[in-house]
Amino acid sequence: MGNIFKSLFSTPEEKPEDEKQFEIFKYDGIRAMHIGQVDYAIRCFEEALKIKHEPETATFLMNAYSHSHRTDEALQVAQLAVEIDATNLNARLNRATLLFQSNRYDEALEDCRYILENDASNPLVYLLAGRVNLALADYEAAIGVLTEAIAIREDLPDAYLFRAEAYYESGRLADACADADKLIELAPEEEAGFLLKGRICEKTEDTALALECYDRALNLNPYSRDTAKLTALALLRDNKADEAIAFLNETLELIPDFAYGYSLRAEAKRLAGDADGAEADDAAAKDISEADNDTEEVDFGKMNKGPIF
Repeated sequence: MGNIFKSLFSTPEEKPEDEKQFEIFKYDGIRAMHIGQVDYAIRCFEEALKIKHEPETATFLMNAYSHSHRTDEALQVAQLAVEIDATNLNARLNRATLLFQSNRYDEALEDCRYILENDASNPLVYLLAGRVNLALADYEAAIGVLTEAIAIREDLPDAYLFRAEAYYESGRLADACADADKLIELAPEEEAGFLLKGRICEKTEDTALALECYDRALNLNPYSRDTAKLTALALLRDNKADEAIAFLNETLELIPDFAYGYSLRAEAKRLAGDADGAEADDAAAKDISEADNDTEEVDFGKMNKGPIF
């Protein structure tokens, strides 16, 4: 793979016809990206970069790789950009983002620190550093850098989302709830704020408000498996088997391949005394899981012992 990337970023002597070919490949790639033909766009950008290295085209290629979940290849492009110009802060941020996506958290933090040492004004760098620290379970560090992001830009929804997560994991539920409310204020059309607030309410044993939050999240995205799971679990923890069954009946009509939903409905039916129905749902969950590799164990023994997060 390394040799391929060296050839992509080589700089042969340019000729007028080479420049013409470069422009054709580059702009064909851009047009292909705009209409969703990502694989063709990648081929175009690769061919353009074989003619000459241009940072903008390299960035297009990196984004196209990333869009196609070819993270390793996107990271190689980002790495070369930093090697070409180690002081390029945008290149550093691109690499840090891809390192984070690759679970290489310590390296991502190094790039974030470098950027902030040279330019402390970009809230997106603090946001990324916060996400990295959150992934590392360093919640106080995450809270600190996300607070910096909010100080620079108060209307950044993701900063409140991830800071609320850090507060939540730190047990600072009042602070987490305040950030969830701010997130809902800034992005009322997004389910994330309602989902987060529902989880916080479950932690404080306010199941009724949690269910109200989950319902609002489902109104925004009725196909959300996460919200459906949390709703059903909350009902089952409250021993509301009939309500859970009714809810899951509607959910499984919308999401018929939701294996975990069948497992949850099986448990609800067992609680309601419907052994045959529970057995049928267990079988359906197993069939779907085997077909889709959608496996997720449900620990029903812990169901009445508090929130699952």
